[in-house]
Amino acid sequence: MNEPTKPLEKAKPLGVEKLRWRCEPSRLPFETTAQADLREGFVGQERALRALKMGVELTAPGYNVFVCGLSGTSRGGTIARMIGELHPGTKESSDRCYVNNSRSPTARAS
Repeated sequence: MNEPTKPLEKAKPLGVEKLRWRCEPSRLPFETTAQADLREGFVGQERALRALKMGVELTAPGYNVFVCGLSGTSRGGTIARMIGELHPGTKESSDRCYVNNSRSPTARAS
């Protein structure tokens, strides 16, 4: 019933050529990037974008969004566009200052 387990094979080291992915230009359907179609919307990992959207939609105090990624991937631009799309009508509130009038405690600020 119980068969003896086989010893695991020793892992073989990878060759240097397999440590980095390279895009073969012959696989691209255009000669130059000027011929490439522009992408609209957000480009990236769907799960990460859903998590970012949830974080942006939270309006309660005490919540933060942490974003990390490679330099040049437009993290800040993506967040700014998403906030603009989700809260287009949001504008800054006017500052208010309330001062206690100790000479006339029933006076109201206007």
